[in-house]
Parts: sequence; structure tokens; C-alpha cells
Amino acid sequence: MNRKFFIILVAWLIVMMSGCTPAGSTTGPTAATTEQTTATTAWQDQHTLGTWWWNAQFIRTETDRDLRLQFLQDEGVSEIYLYYGGVVWDKYYRQFIAACQTRGIRVAALGGDAGWLSDEGFAGYQRWLARIAQYQADASESEKFYGLHLDFEPGQNPEYAKDPSAMAGQVSRVYDLGRQFSDEHALIFEADVSMWIDDPEHLMPDGAEQVALGEYIARRVDTLSIMAYRDTAREQYQSALPMIRIARQYNRKVIMGSETGQSTEAEFVSYFEEGKAVLQKEQVRLIGLMDKEDVEYGLAVHYVESWFELKD
Repeated sequence: MNRKFFIILVAWLIVMMSGCTPAGSTTGPTAATTEQTTATTAWQDQHTLGTWWWNAQFIRTETDRDLRLQFLQDEGVSEIYLYYGGVVWDKYYRQFIAACQTRGIRVAALGGDAGWLSDEGFAGYQRWLARIAQYQADASESEKFYGLHLDFEPGQNPEYAKDPSAMAGQVSRVYDLGRQFSDEHALIFEADVSMWIDDPEHLMPDGAEQVALGEYIARRVDTLSIMAYRDTAREQYQSALPMIRIARQYNRKVIMGSETGQSTEAEFVSYFEEGKAVLQKEQVRLIGLMDKEDVEYGLAVHYVESWFELKD
């Protein structure tokens, strides 16, 4: 039976950091429950827990939608990055976002395609943004997206992989347009970033400077969503440290992402093999590590379906 994600996190934090009441203590369960609830509320007031929702077909029927939303609400999720595309009508997005808001969950428009690097792909990106703009204009306040969440990974483009410097201009225009669009429509601009993105071999011109791609992105977004895909908190934290430091330099929020889907790369990329209990324990450890960093942060789990189906 699933227990609330944040309650589990805080319970573990209490055990590790301040100790917990032993069984049979005269303090009793009521005091422990009150302590957990208070700590949970305090953590949620300062941090976010997000998830990626790629399959928009699941928002079309109330049963599919509410089954997953109840799971996410029980886990303490406060934001969803929902794929926005042409597979469903806007009325379903409006219904879904309104249903999320009643549960205290906000929703960002999610999309990304390495094909955006080509001129034809970039034109498609522009059309996608125009559809979001129209959606926002037609939606009521309770139905609007709070942000633009890009899952744009240039490294997946074979041409970029061959010669990153030759495609710097194509990469920059994606992020520059995202920043401009977000400003024009009062949206928070978030971007998923890989762990290699601070690599000095991937330099970008920014005015008179040459900076790493990770720094270029950090200068333009509000939130850096780091795909820290490893199966221990320590490895997640260590691999993300370069981007965490860049985020701190530019006063950007960090989202620390964890993978739960089965990986075709290696087992250490995902919590798929370990299951929910290990994921929950490692997320607590990750909180302990991130609390030492002077940076605004949240956690996120990739993605709804694999998390929902993850073994106990």
C-alpha cells in the first residue's frame, strides 16, 4: 500500500537527523505523527516534487487521469511537466490542469525534440510555442500552464554529436526563443539538462564570451532540471555538482531528477531494478546532501508511468 512520499521522506529524516521515539515510549504515536506532519509541511513550503507526464492520452478519460493523479497526490507531488502536443484536444488539457489545481498541483507545458536544431525543426518549435500561446489566451486562470519545460537534448542529434561547435547557433536560438516566449507570456522557463552539459568541449558564444553549454542555458532559464540519473543519492549529487554550482552562480533553482524507467544504457542509471523503497530512502539522502547547498531546489521523478508501476 502506497504511503505519502513526503511523509516517508520526513520520517526517515527524523530517524537519521534527530532520532525517533522508540517503540513503547511514553511519548506515543501522536507526538511522532505531529512531528512528521509539521516537518513535512515545512519541507513542502520550501521545495517542490515534480514528475514528467509524457503520455497525454492518459488525461483524456477521467478514470485514467484520476487514478494517476491520486497516486501523485499521495506521493506529495506539487508539479507536473505535461507533454503538450497534438494528440489530444485542448479541452482535455483545460480539464486536467483544473483537476490538478484542486489537488494543489501546478502544470508546465513539456516538450522537446533534438530535431529542433534543423531549420525545419526550428519552424516546428515555433509552431508549438504558438499553440501554447493560443492555449494560454483561451484558458481560464485555473486552466493555465505555470511554465514552459523544455526537454531539449542537442546531444541526441547526430549532426550535433559530430561537431557541437558547428551547431552552436542552432542550439542558442532554441533557448533564446524559449526565454523570450516565457517573458512574453509570464511563464517560468525550465530546461532539462544532461550531466555532461558543463563540458568545456561544448563551448557556446555568448556575446564576446565563450561559455560551456550548461552555463549558456543557466543564463537564460529560471530553473535547471538536472537529469541526475544514477541509482544512489551520492552518485546523483556528485554527478550534478558542476551544474549545481553553475545554478548557484546565477541564482537559479535546481530540480534534481531521478529515473525510474528501465534503462537501455546501464542498470546504474535508474531505480527500476531497486524499486520504490530504495528510491524513497535515496531521495531522503539526496535531500540531506542538497540541504547543504546554498541553492533553491526541488526533486523530480521521471516519469509518471514508470514510477506508478515501479515495484515495491
